[in-house]
Amino acid sequence: CLRALQEGDPCQYRTCLLNSKQ
Repeated sequence: CLRALQEGDPCQYRTCLLNSKQ
């Protein structure tokens, strides 16, 4: 999740957030 943010990948970050909510 954090890696996606640092790398600048909003798509992966969004997916991570969805998985985190679950």
